[in-house]
Amino acid sequence: MSNPGTPWEFLGSTGNTSHSSTFKIYNNEGFFALKIILPPSPEQSDPQVVQCPLMWGKSHSNVVKVYEIFSHTWNTAELEGIFSYAGGKNVKKLLKKYGSQTELETMCIRTELCGPSLRYWLNNSITKSEVTFDTAKLQAQIVRDIISGLKFLHSKKIVHGNLTPENILFTRSDIRGDFQLPVKLGDNVFESYGSKSDRIMNEYTAPEIIINYVPSTQSDVYSLGLIICEILENITPLERKAKFLDVKKGIILSIREHPVLNDVPRVIHRATRYSKLNRYQSIYELELALFETMDADKSEKDEDKVLLQSLTSKLTLTTPEPILRESLAPCLHHVIVQFVEKTWYEAIVPMRKMNMETLTSTKYGPNEDQATVLTVLASVYREQNHPQEAVNLLKDVFAIKEHTQGKYNLSVAATLNDLYKMYAACGNYIDAKSSCKTALDILEVILDKNDLKIADQLNRLANMDLLLDKYDEAEMHYNRALKMYSSKLKPFNVRIAKTKNNLASCYVAQEKFKEAEILYKEILTRESERGFGHIEDDHQSVWQIADQIEENETTQDFHFTEELLYHAPQVTKVLQNLAWLYRHQGKVKAAKFIEQQTTITSLDDNNAVNPKFTKTCNDDQNNNATTN
Repeated sequence: MSNPGTPWEFLGSTGNTSHSSTFKIYNNEGFFALKIILPPSPEQSDPQVVQCPLMWGKSHSNVVKVYEIFSHTWNTAELEGIFSYAGGKNVKKLLKKYGSQTELETMCIRTELCGPSLRYWLNNSITKSEVTFDTAKLQAQIVRDIISGLKFLHSKKIVHGNLTPENILFTRSDIRGDFQLPVKLGDNVFESYGSKSDRIMNEYTAPEIIINYVPSTQSDVYSLGLIICEILENITPLERKAKFLDVKKGIILSIREHPVLNDVPRVIHRATRYSKLNRYQSIYELELALFETMDADKSEKDEDKVLLQSLTSKLTLTTPEPILRESLAPCLHHVIVQFVEKTWYEAIVPMRKMNMETLTSTKYGPNEDQATVLTVLASVYREQNHPQEAVNLLKDVFAIKEHTQGKYNLSVAATLNDLYKMYAACGNYIDAKSSCKTALDILEVILDKNDLKIADQLNRLANMDLLLDKYDEAEMHYNRALKMYSSKLKPFNVRIAKTKNNLASCYVAQEKFKEAEILYKEILTRESERGFGHIEDDHQSVWQIADQIEENETTQDFHFTEELLYHAPQVTKVLQNLAWLYRHQGKVKAAKFIEQQTTITSLDDNNAVNPKFTKTCNDDQNNNATTN
């Protein structure tokens, strides 16, 4: 790989990662983008990249073109001047490691220069009015372009692995603010050095990547499902958080059908299943589901209806022989499981009731098979957003399990937690708390006193206390959970940060503002240390800079990087809460500075966020958090 043959003029920075920055450049051949990748340390001075070389020399209208990849040795002073364009403090800090070195070898990737990102388009196209048909056609074309780019990558055995609206770019236009089609997939460059945790984790990241850091075509499908949801739903950044949470839980009732694309709710649901085995197995399957003709879609559904009627007639329990009726039950259960996978809820309820009648007629007394059937039926009602029906069934499940297994059993505690969630969905927080407390009593009997399942249960109970304004009880339960987490988890663990944030919300509700401020600052200090290393004079946490600005002691530039916000999304909530607290104390300058660090760029005095309403009460996130 040769060095560049012509000099460049650097016109500004377009983005940063933990070891690189991308710049807009110009030479006598035109405008380009140049990504400069630094080696992670003076000892490892041979930077390399993976994935991008696979794209070198390949061309597709929906993928950013890579012109050349080369190593280049820079004068260190020259490189420091270039990186002064970049806002990433982590990259600038990395440069300081090289001390007295006068030259530094880097890896450079020159690509075509594109227009604004899909994220910019999303943020500027939100409207409260009905989406016009022209807008719907534009949305469909953007989705088609993204799918086309992914099909090309996957056909070349390339997984993108970092698909977000920030990495999807419109074609460059000479008209400012113009969104020129087609859109292109960019930034699928992965640096080969660094730990697994250096990979950016964000709200579009598939669950299996968070666990084992190995991207696949199915992880691209997962990210695409969420991006399609965001493109078509016309939602604000604040609404996106709640919408994505529902989608990841399988709740798709609020997703609207689209005037151009087919069966959007079902497509998004299948693309974003937690297990990659349950998603579309290829991007081609997803494309066919979205863009096939409406007649073909109707034909498929008619075939499904015929199949359902055939199976139901075969499995109707009219035969008088009990043994035959019982032998049909497992077959019926298998069919229902397949229908659950396809979200055919209208078929599941009558068939599951039929299954229940079979078990009741062939077995005497309450039994575990009945509990299993009722649990699945309750989950169907939950997916259909009928929580009260789910509550009625789960109460029966609890009674059956308590009768057949005894009260002090993990399975009984799990049913009580399902019941607590459904009570909460109904707004019945008193019974939700009662179920949660009973589950805690069971866990404390059968588990070791320091088991983290008990801490998770304490968190659930405290969340209910908070919703019921039982602040003293919530404070006690949060503190107890926090003590258990702190004794068994590393300081940076997400469960510790979430519990501290919730406890701080509890303090705010009691007007214990000083205690809340201490907790918010502890969370931000830990996140700064995780992202940038130990706090020191030339590297301070965001709240320390804010305090200095309030006292007119500094004009230091600071930017809480997107990498850190992506890796720890709870940071955004904490920043919003601390900003509210500063405003409540009259520290307006500090509050404005903190607000600038969040992904929400403008919060004025009238719409600052009250911490009481931004607590992190997501039960599933607490349970699924990685134990570090």
